[in-house]
Amino acid sequence: MATVLAAAGSAAALSERPRRTIRFALLGGEEQGLNGALEYARAHASEMNGCIAVLNTDSGGGYPRLERAGAEGRAAGVRSPRSYAAFGPRGGETLSLDLAFSSDQGAFSLAGLPALELIKDDAGYEEIHHKSGDTIDKVQPHALAAAAAYVGATAWTLADGEQRLGPRLDRARILQWLKDANALEYVAAAGWWK
Repeated sequence: MATVLAAAGSAAALSERPRRTIRFALLGGEEQGLNGALEYARAHASEMNGCIAVLNTDSGGGYPRLERAGAEGRAAGVRSPRSYAAFGPRGGETLSLDLAFSSDQGAFSLAGLPALELIKDDAGYEEIHHKSGDTIDKVQPHALAAAAAYVGATAWTLADGEQRLGPRLDRARILQWLKDANALEYVAAAGWWK
C-alpha cells in the first residue's frame, strides 16, 4: 500500500501527464480469494478494453528486484517490463511465467489483460507478513522510495507509450491458456471462472 500511495503521490505532483490515464488502486480481500481484485475487474468490465496493463506490487516492502518480474503465465505477445522502465539493472532479466494466481494480478489475467507482478526483495518479509507486527513503522524509507520510483516510472512509461504491453485475450484464448497451464479446474473450483 505504501508503494502505491507513494507512486500515486509522485505522479500527481508532476505537471506533465502521459497520453493515457494511470489508475492507482488499493484492493482488499486478496488472501480470502482475490475478492477485491475480482470485484474490481467485474465492476469495471466495460473499461477493460482501454486498459493496457496491470502492475501489481504485492511482494512486500523491500527494494525492487529490477531483474525479475512475473507475467502470470503469458509468454506470447507480452514484452518485458524492463523495456518500459526508466531504469534497470545491468545484465539479464528474468520474466517469470508461473501461472500461480498468488496475488491480485491473477484476477486481471482472467480478464485477458497483460498483468505483471513487480517483484521486490522479500528478505525478512515472512517475519511480519500477515502478523500484527506488519505496521507502517516497518516501512523502510529508502526501499519505499526505490519501489515507488520503479512502479511510477514503469506505469508512466507504459501509459505514455505508443504500444500496449501485450494484447488483451478474448474469452476463448483465456480458456485455452488456462487449459494449457492445467489451471482451469483450479480457477473454476475457486469460483474465479464462470
